[in-house]
Amino acid sequence: MKQCIYFLALFVITALSATPTQLLADTLDVAVLPPGNINAVINGDTLAGGIRANPDRVYRLARGSLYQVTEPMNIIGPIRIVATDGTSRPPVLAPAILSDNSSPGTFFFLRGSGSTVEMSDVYLLAVRADQAVVGGITGIFILADSMNLKLRRVVFDALNSGIRLTAQWSKIDVQDCNFRNHQNTFSWFHGFPFFSNAPNAMDTIKFINNTFFACGSYIWSIRGFDRYSVFEHNTLVYGIAMPFLMRQGSNMRIRNNLFYSMHAMGGNPDHVINGWFLNYPDTASSSIIRVRGRDTLSRWAKDVWKATIVG
Repeated sequence: MKQCIYFLALFVITALSATPTQLLADTLDVAVLPPGNINAVINGDTLAGGIRANPDRVYRLARGSLYQVTEPMNIIGPIRIVATDGTSRPPVLAPAILSDNSSPGTFFFLRGSGSTVEMSDVYLLAVRADQAVVGGITGIFILADSMNLKLRRVVFDALNSGIRLTAQWSKIDVQDCNFRNHQNTFSWFHGFPFFSNAPNAMDTIKFINNTFFACGSYIWSIRGFDRYSVFEHNTLVYGIAMPFLMRQGSNMRIRNNLFYSMHAMGGNPDHVINGWFLNYPDTASSSIIRVRGRDTLSRWAKDVWKATIVG
């Protein structure tokens, strides 16, 4: 009996002193070369149907290195991607130049419903080796329902979409990340760090202590019922159009953020005249945050328009 207690105590002490990586997963150091090795390793580490063969595995990338991505990484199931220890530049993932001069248009497709995906200290860059920017490229595309995405100290640079969401009931926790130079010549409304479809019901969306620099539009997108969403202690510098796309948010908190030179486009008369944002007959086309309410009391509602209007 004493021996059992001894070994049990020893196990508990060992478990408490072990790192999460030692407890939960084996760690695989991903080689930089050849080009495309990172997506070959991750995509190849699957069972039939693309399900993760090693769901507890941690993929560790080398700091100071550039990983060329030759095709999107399709993630069906949980995955964790980290950087090696140290203070040097985080590992960079950049689109490779393929034989037909094209490049992949997405880094990660998340397709495993209910899975947890964690990334930390990784740099996603949309610029190729020939300095051409891949237009319309997306960093992380969430396609499956009830996904749990956790990002820490991830840099999204020069993409069109940092995080793209078309699924339902996501849990997204983004903290201490950097979104920079999100632009697209297609439209001034493009270049969005976080963009969701409508309506996308959401579980929990947290963006805390992030930096957004020189992004086109739609920094944060809540377009559906949300159980809880928070946008706080973020810094936003230089933006073209509206920083928020959040028409149907229900349980939303926006607080303690710093805005500098955002929404540089200001207003567009066409947006007012043609009611782009259901704002006519209001004379404001858009703003940093725009709140609409049903008007049943004013002279406009009762006498002029004879209907409930917004504004």
